[in-house]
Amino acid sequence: MYDAIVVGARCAGSPTSMLLARKGYRVLLVDKATFPSDTISTHILWPHGAEVLGRWGLSSELESTGVPPICRRMSFDVGPFALRGTIPGANGGRGGFCPRRKVLDGILLNAAAASGTEVREAFTVERLLFDGDTVVGIRGRQRDGATIEERARIVIGADGVAPSSRNRPERWNTTVARSPRVAITRTSATSSRTTSSCTCASTARSAGLRRTTTFIW
Repeated sequence: MYDAIVVGARCAGSPTSMLLARKGYRVLLVDKATFPSDTISTHILWPHGAEVLGRWGLSSELESTGVPPICRRMSFDVGPFALRGTIPGANGGRGGFCPRRKVLDGILLNAAAASGTEVREAFTVERLLFDGDTVVGIRGRQRDGATIEERARIVIGADGVAPSSRNRPERWNTTVARSPRVAITRTSATSSRTTSSCTCASTARSAGLRRTTTFIW
């Protein structure tokens, strides 16, 4: 029995798992992919995002890959005029980065594992497990093809726009919370609440989460 199961181990799921594990929660992180691997995505990490990596203690790992800083000086040319400037109030004026996702996702996944998260790659989620209207876990296939079920007090879907965790009842209400850290949707058959990743850990023990599934985009 886990405190949290996170489906999707890229730039949403890995940091969420890392932050929960750093709070002392028992976390299982699964992804159908193996790492390092690429995915179709824009790669820019704006200075505000680089600043968050610094707060997590991961900026030096990204810089050690040799990826050069960007966004120190920017120009937005809209034709009749151009806007030029800097973002001095973020990341100490050091700019942002544009790493390949195989680089960034690998750093985040390793950080989650180093924080105590149990990571399972090549794990395909086939369905959510329910106890009445309550999501209580996942069922999926491991790398060797074996089918396994795992249960947790909260299930977090961070697997993109066509998620494995999408097989949820249409009657559920959905709300989206957007924060500078991460955007999370929490849906429930009985309630509608919003939160950010920084509050997931502090609220994971609350009784309300027993009837909640969280989705991250």
